[in-house]
Amino acid sequence: MKTSSKYSLNDLMEKGPNLQNDILTLIIKWRSYRYAVIADIEKMYRGILIHEDQQQLQKIVWRFTPTDKLREMQLCTVTYESKSAPYLAMRTLKQLAIDEGDAYPQARKAVMSEFYMDDVISGRNTIEEAKILQNELYNLLLKGGFVLKKWATNEASILEGLPDNYKRQQNTIDFKQDESMKTLGLSWNTTEDVFVFNWQLPQQKSRLTKRVLLSNISKIYDPLGWLSPMTVKAKLFFQKLWLDRLNWDENVSESSSKEWELIRSEIININDVTIPRWISCYNNVTELHGFCDASEKAFACVIYSKATNDTGEAVITLMTAKTKVAPTKKKTTLPI
Repeated sequence: MKTSSKYSLNDLMEKGPNLQNDILTLIIKWRSYRYAVIADIEKMYRGILIHEDQQQLQKIVWRFTPTDKLREMQLCTVTYESKSAPYLAMRTLKQLAIDEGDAYPQARKAVMSEFYMDDVISGRNTIEEAKILQNELYNLLLKGGFVLKKWATNEASILEGLPDNYKRQQNTIDFKQDESMKTLGLSWNTTEDVFVFNWQLPQQKSRLTKRVLLSNISKIYDPLGWLSPMTVKAKLFFQKLWLDRLNWDENVSESSSKEWELIRSEIININDVTIPRWISCYNNVTELHGFCDASEKAFACVIYSKATNDTGEAVITLMTAKTKVAPTKKKTTLPI
């Protein structure tokens, strides 16, 4: 909301540096743990007070029923949608780890490097270590007035003793992403300890425009590139639309519409894809093997891990991949 000065609070507020951990790095690290543990801070923003001098900048008018008089109220905690909220939340967590972490060394490491938004994504390689981590995380966060709930793990014994209302009741956990977008969900099935995708085909709009298509393509959330064979088709399709020089709200051609329908019908197959969460890291050396290729249309690379278990058997796991469409303004050549 803008005032008579034509500025809103967000217009004048500093955003602060980005303290958010990179989700790709976080998930790759998480996959190295034999036993996974995740949890969510309940009402995180509401647990962080704003300095009294600045609370007056967060005033609202409110009434509990339509017949009540309007009341002026002042928000005392970090407010959703304020520009600095993500920074203030992450900075508070890190300060809590600095101030109280000596008594909880395992939890301190997790708070500093294994949080994404209000979720901790961590684990350990033995059940005993995972239990210690879970206990330390709960107690360290409690020192700051935060309550960790929605606990989940691939080994039920790790959460023994926790009340049921502190545990997630479903066995498939959705990963958070940019909250400004509804995206294709990357989920973790705790029972089978695998990543799964869950995507329902959006209702096709009567008018298929470049804007609508970009909106649909952007809904595919694939931070580790596991869906690259599918998403690169969507990228190439949109590149072709761009070369057609269509306006954003101009209907695409009939042939383009049919091509998109084919891509949409193939995308639903990703619901059958499962990726093991644990990359079978043992005490032995884990190797990384990278491959890349290029064509006149696109470039691609992929990385696999190779671990050797105690019986000498090699375990190969997809780690991450990336694609890029070839530039159109610059001619590309391929070696013979």
